[in-house]
Amino acid sequence: MLIRNQRYATTRHNYSFDWNGTNEQGNLLSNGMYFYQLDINGRKEVGKVMVVR
Repeated sequence: MLIRNQRYATTRHNYSFDWNGTNEQGNLLSNGMYFYQLDINGRKEVGKVMVVR
């Protein structure tokens, strides 16, 4: 998966990432709900994202 750039805000829990919608093999993901995990400075953040094309 490709994350093109990342921006961190000064407030807690406010992160922004650009992602190209591919999996680790470079294939485009189908429409649906996906879970992600970010490891940031030793903290793990878990969330979900919906892919709609």
